[in-house]
Amino acid sequence: MNDAIDMAFKSVNADTYILDSNGEPIAQSSSPKIIASMLRLLEVQPNMRVLEIGTGSGYSTAILAYLVGSSGSVVSLDVDPELIDRADRLLKEEGIVNVKLITADGRMGIASTAPFDRIVAWATADVLPKSWVEQICPDGLIVAPIQIHPLATATAIVRLRVSSPEKIIGEKIIRGGFVPLSSEPLYHWLGPAEKADIIRMEGEEPIAWASAEWLKDKREKAHKEQTLQLLMNISPKQNPLQPDEDSEALWAYLLATNPEGLTTAYTETFGPCIGCSYPDSLALLSLFDQNYGEVGESRAAETLASWIQAWRTSQCPGFEQLRPTIEYAQHGWKVGVTL
Repeated sequence: MNDAIDMAFKSVNADTYILDSNGEPIAQSSSPKIIASMLRLLEVQPNMRVLEIGTGSGYSTAILAYLVGSSGSVVSLDVDPELIDRADRLLKEEGIVNVKLITADGRMGIASTAPFDRIVAWATADVLPKSWVEQICPDGLIVAPIQIHPLATATAIVRLRVSSPEKIIGEKIIRGGFVPLSSEPLYHWLGPAEKADIIRMEGEEPIAWASAEWLKDKREKAHKEQTLQLLMNISPKQNPLQPDEDSEALWAYLLATNPEGLTTAYTETFGPCIGCSYPDSLALLSLFDQNYGEVGESRAAETLASWIQAWRTSQCPGFEQLRPTIEYAQHGWKVGVTL
C-alpha cells in the first residue's frame, strides 16, 4: 500500500521544478531518494506547520505542501533571492497556495511565523542552531544534516525531538549531507573538497583531496605535501573487508568512535574514501565499491585493520545502530553520534 510520501511524489511533477528552461537539472536539486528518506524521518502530518531551510528548486517545498494539506502550511527559507523568486513562480503556477517563501538566513529561522511542528533542512549545519530549537513546538521534530566531525564528508542526517529547549533527544541517523548552511548564496562550491585539508586541483576541479585532524595542525605543513604525494600515488591492494561487509557500515562505526588518524579522502580512481593516514603512510577504502589502496609505510594499513577488527568484534554496527548525542555549544548545540 502506498503511504502519504509515495502519493506526494506521484502527485508532484519533479521536472517542473528541477529542470531549467533548457531541460537541464538546476544545481540546487536534491536527489528524490534522499528527500524521501528525510521526509520519512520527519513524519509530517496534515494540518502541520513546517519550516523548510533551503528552498532550492522548490520541489521539496511542493511535496511538503502536499503532505500538510490545505489546512497546514509551509514556510520555506533560502539565502538566494533568485531561487526564491523562481520557486515562488513555479509553485503559484501549480496552484500551490499553502506556502510562504522568504529570502533569509536559514540559521536564524523565522521567529515571526513560529512556532512550527516540524523543521527540515537541506543544507548542512556545523551546529544545531539555537533559533530552530526556540521556534519549534514542544515535542516537535527537526531533521537536518549536521557536521559530526570537522572532516570533509563527516556529516550525517539526524532526527531530533525537542521536548523543550532544555531537553533535546537524538532519535535516528542516516548517512548524508548537503551544501553548507550559509548566510550567502554559494555560487562556486567545490563540494566536499571545500573542507579538505590537502587538495590537488586540475583547472577548477578537485581531482584528489584528504581530510584528517592531524592535517589541520599548522605544524604539519611540511607533511601536507608529502601526504598529498602519497594520495596521488596510492595503489590498489587486496581489500581487507569481506565481500559481505559494508564499508558504509564501517564508516558509521568510525564516526561514532572517531579514532586517531581517521581520514576522509577522494581520488579519481577510488572515489569517496575513508581510512587512516599518518605523515608516512595512507590506507583508504572506497565507500561505493570494493576498492582499497595503501601507500608508504605499513602503519596506516595496520591501524585500519585494527579498526576493522574492532568493528567486527562489535558485531559490525551500521548507521541504524547509531544515535545522535547533543552537547550545548556556542550559538547552538553540537551534534555527535554514539553506538
